[in-house]
Amino acid sequence: MEPVIHCAHTALIDPKELLPHPKNPNEHGSEQINAFVSILAYQGWRRPITVSSRSGFITRGHGALAAALQAGYDVVPVDYQDYENEYQELADIVADNQLQRLSQMNTGKLTTIMADLKETALDLTLTGFDLKQVNSMLTGMKPIEPPAITSTSDYSEDDETETVETVESEREPTEASEGLTPPEQQEIRMIQLIFNEADQKEFLDIVDFFKKELDTENLSDVVFSIVKSAFDAHGIG
Repeated sequence: MEPVIHCAHTALIDPKELLPHPKNPNEHGSEQINAFVSILAYQGWRRPITVSSRSGFITRGHGALAAALQAGYDVVPVDYQDYENEYQELADIVADNQLQRLSQMNTGKLTTIMADLKETALDLTLTGFDLKQVNSMLTGMKPIEPPAITSTSDYSEDDETETVETVESEREPTEASEGLTPPEQQEIRMIQLIFNEADQKEFLDIVDFFKKELDTENLSDVVFSIVKSAFDAHGIG
């Protein structure tokens, strides 16, 4: 199969000739490779596989190689790079994997993008998320608590104003709480969220977005939905 290539590259190489680095610590499961194959079929190649000119081993793109072999590509784009020694190769392999894990997704912006893409004919799993994660982002969580009581207070520390957002919620009795005394049936939970001015504005924009999506003014529901969406987006749930 001939690939569609959009990225700069040094050479086009038969993927069967490429050598995965024997010390690569990153593992690629079948679910990831299947998604990779679909994305390559839709997007084409947007970045090459990196190969060390010194050792001939792959340093970046082990998952891409596995996807190319599964899809049956005749050639793949390769970028040959120079490394001083094996330790520099290994450090680059680990850093390439770890730096991606250290990034944080802006849930509000992500949800907006997914909502926009939903209006097209695009298969949303081509973003790398599975259907469960996509549905969670698009539908949000149903309200699970009655309206919250909210309050804010400002304070100054080291000449930088920070805002404390306080969320309180009163839990109504449930079937599981039948037979308990009234004080035990109702509990007040409080969470304080501390922001600097810039982060507060972004947080409030996200909250406003989710209020519209969930059709609620309940801040507890909104904050829970934001956290749950981020939880599901990382494939933990």
